[in-house]
Amino acid sequence: MIERIQQIKDEAEAAITAATGTTALEEARIRYLGRKAELPNILRGVADLPPEQRGPTGKAANQARQALTQLIEQHAGELATSELEQRLVQDRVAVTLPGDPHPAVGRLEYLVGSDEGRSRSLTMRHDPAAEESFGRCSAPAELR
Repeated sequence: MIERIQQIKDEAEAAITAATGTTALEEARIRYLGRKAELPNILRGVADLPPEQRGPTGKAANQARQALTQLIEQHAGELATSELEQRLVQDRVAVTLPGDPHPAVGRLEYLVGSDEGRSRSLTMRHDPAAEESFGRCSAPAELR
């Protein structure tokens, strides 16, 4: 029985460390520590064993369960941190304060008003369609 507990522990450790996401880790936790998993069933069946096997078997099963729980918690923290970092990188947003023009607008105004812009004949024209779309957003009045 103790050999089987060690075998379950080794399999679970391999599955836990191989988990690449929190969902895979949760599946491994359920597979090895869930209600219908083999290790908890061994712990429930310790009372049915002969008295001389109860102590060593119960001790080995409890130690395996505690080690797996600790490994899962540690790996879950690492995975949550890495997933958060990935989400933060992917969810970057260009932020401007309400009423502030977009940085591209400032660059355009600079180019039109500069000697370089005048030498290329850059001008800003009034476009009613653009004004209408600006009216629906929070653009500053001087840009409408």
